[in-house]
Amino acid sequence: MQCQIAEQSERVGTHVAHVQQPLLLASQSAEIQQRMINDLIDDAHLQSNTLSLCMKHCDLLTAIQEVVARQQQSNPERTIMLEFLPTEHAVSILADAERIRQVLTTYLTNALRSAPAGHPISVQVTVEDTTARVSVHDEGPGISLEEQAHVWERFYRAKGSAVQHELDLSLGLGLYLCRAFIELHHGNVGVQSAPGQGATFWFTLPIASPTEGEH
Repeated sequence: MQCQIAEQSERVGTHVAHVQQPLLLASQSAEIQQRMINDLIDDAHLQSNTLSLCMKHCDLLTAIQEVVARQQQSNPERTIMLEFLPTEHAVSILADAERIRQVLTTYLTNALRSAPAGHPISVQVTVEDTTARVSVHDEGPGISLEEQAHVWERFYRAKGSAVQHELDLSLGLGLYLCRAFIELHHGNVGVQSAPGQGATFWFTLPIASPTEGEH
């Protein structure tokens, strides 16, 4: 009887696995399609100078922790390390928090795609004077100086990069949008890399003073 139950459980488990796989693929397709649509909408607003930001005082560290936790939950087999230098309880910025989360999500998604499965991704936040700097480092193949000069361009796609999914038509907009969003917040973006030595993508934001207004 126990053998029969074990065999039935195994068959059920196999069936469930077969059912889950197409559901997972369908979910991924839906997410990719939605991201593609959102990116194209954002790009259209940028081109027509109609992109609106909801600027409010918020804590940069909280926003970063939320994105890292979400990415870690979506990729439980990967390691994402988060470090604050110096240790801060809060870093106040005047920003559209959703756009800042969108930038960090793009950085992390790219890093997870680039780095080997067994290598961690590190996220670091540093504060110096009136500027906060957020960086994401991966131990992937790295980026040549030639590529670094173009990665922020609209619709640019790195040489040799593979489409991760047949519906992923938005490649080439992600980093372009990141730069646009950060520059609208009066910050800067950049990348440090060398072939075979991984890559570090970073952005800076001004720390808010209590007298700055919201809109």
